[in-house]
Amino acid sequence: MNTGDQPAFPVIDSTGMDINVAPGLTKRELFSSNAPEVPEWFEHEKTKYKGEETPYWSEIENEDDRKLCRSWVHDGCFDLPDHLEWFQSKFEKSVADRNKWELENKKARYFQWRTFYADALIAELNRDKI
Repeated sequence: MNTGDQPAFPVIDSTGMDINVAPGLTKRELFSSNAPEVPEWFEHEKTKYKGEETPYWSEIENEDDRKLCRSWVHDGCFDLPDHLEWFQSKFEKSVADRNKWELENKKARYFQWRTFYADALIAELNRDKI
């Protein structure tokens, strides 16, 4: 019997029977909410990156433009000339997309850990009942 879907705080009558009058947290929800910080060893399922791919200055044919783009990537304190605006905007979009993706994965890791932790506790509870 899976105890994860049972109430965390069941209501019991005077005979010791569970009467489940009021809805409340399940054990799984309670365990998830009380999970400790995510340990370093926990590997979560990452989402696939679907953002803008990073352009590489090495793909630019003109050597002066390539050097300028490389300098801009490492420094970024100036705007590229108009004919290289495509590179700058594509690069900036790829950085923004990558940052958004990394944040989404940090959130996913946080919630996946909580679920993993709760399921492990429930599995242990169920193992003892067999």
